[in-house]
Amino acid sequence: MSVDEALREREAAGRPIRVGMVGAGATGRAIALQLGTPVPGIRLVAIANRMPEHGERALREAGATAWDRAGSVREAEAAIKRGLPALTDDPSVLTACDAIDLLVEVTGTGQSHGGHSHRDKRVRADAC
Repeated sequence: MSVDEALREREAAGRPIRVGMVGAGATGRAIALQLGTPVPGIRLVAIANRMPEHGERALREAGATAWDRAGSVREAEAAIKRGLPALTDDPSVLTACDAIDLLVEVTGTGQSHGGHSHRDKRVRADAC
């Protein structure tokens, strides 16, 4: 089965891969834009950035018209469950969030998890 077929199956089943992203600089905005262009089976569901206005910019440029600020894991999970992207300034909210399947780190520092990642679901964009 090809990746495209697997993603289409996830889309049809209502189980897209839920992507969270730490960082909203140039690379982060480019990834958000790519994920904002409907990719069957993949959704950008959260952004953490130390300056939330940069995260807002990434979401707007990706086509999002609404999002929820999340100060806790519970708030992030509730936003994602409602179909809204979560925006936070605390990367640990995303590392602990069970509503995120894949966390992409695009800060350029490699320090997105604050030393206490609950699950290893990070991908460094510069590692590819």
